[in-house]
Amino acid sequence: MRATQHLRSGKYVEAIECLHLVIGARKDAVESHLLLGTAYLNGENDPISAMYFLKKYAHMCQDQKQKLVAERLMDTATKEFLKTLPAHNGVAQNEAELTEILKALKLQNAALRDKIAAYEQKIAECEERIDVLSENVLRLARAKSNSINVVHIVESGETLSSIGHKYYGNPNSWRKIFEANGDSLKTPSDIKVGQKLTIP
Repeated sequence: MRATQHLRSGKYVEAIECLHLVIGARKDAVESHLLLGTAYLNGENDPISAMYFLKKYAHMCQDQKQKLVAERLMDTATKEFLKTLPAHNGVAQNEAELTEILKALKLQNAALRDKIAAYEQKIAECEERIDVLSENVLRLARAKSNSINVVHIVESGETLSSIGHKYYGNPNSWRKIFEANGDSLKTPSDIKVGQKLTIP
């Protein structure tokens, strides 16, 4: 798994991006929640996001030993979070500090709600991309079974790479489209809005 390789290499940002895509594509990607929580805790110093994904993992996981691992990580994330509060060693000393802690918690809670909303938006976008890709794959499969090529009409802002990504899920697939349209394209940048391209 690419995300695991990124984590082992200390590339936390790349790992987090990969794991969000996995979770967006597969609701049952239980292990990815654990990895994402760990990445946020150890790599991004973001205990709030870590606690969110670790809690989701603990809720979905059926393995009791792994649940204990997640709970220990949540304890660590909680301690890291407490360090950010205006109190001495995480313990309030007086009413004024309690008030400050309450304010900080409200702010952190609002930030967490915003992050959850952002995660849900990412998941929705991933699901939409998967639906579009699945539809295009089915169109290609039907066309190939009928020995008919799909015809794509170029829209504003599109490139061969973006069209390749749309139909094959890989922008590097532009070359096969370019080769299939050699009679009308002399270079990959020759495409024009409204032009009809054969998708092999």
